[in-house]
Amino acid sequence: MQAAQVSETTYTSLLTQFSNHALEQPFSLIELKVQKLKDYVAKWLQFQSLWDLEAEYASNRLGDSLAHWQQLLTKIKQTQATFDV
Repeated sequence: MQAAQVSETTYTSLLTQFSNHALEQPFSLIELKVQKLKDYVAKWLQFQSLWDLEAEYASNRLGDSLAHWQQLLTKIKQTQATFDV
C-alpha cells in the first residue's frame, strides 16, 4: 500500500466539516441516554441498600405498624417494575 492511499483511522477531521448546529441533536440524545442511565443506577443502588438492610433495623424502624410495612412493600413493588422492563 502506498503512503498516498493510507487513510486516517479516526474521524476527527470530519468534525471540522460540520456546522456548529449539526451536532446539537446527537449530543442532546447522548445526554438524555446518560441521564436515563444515571436514574437507573440510582434506583439500582436503592435496591442494593435494601439487600444490605438488616432485618432487625427495619423491624426497629417500622415497628408493629402494618401500615408502615405495607407502605414499604408497596414502594419496593413499584420500584421493581423499573427492573422488570
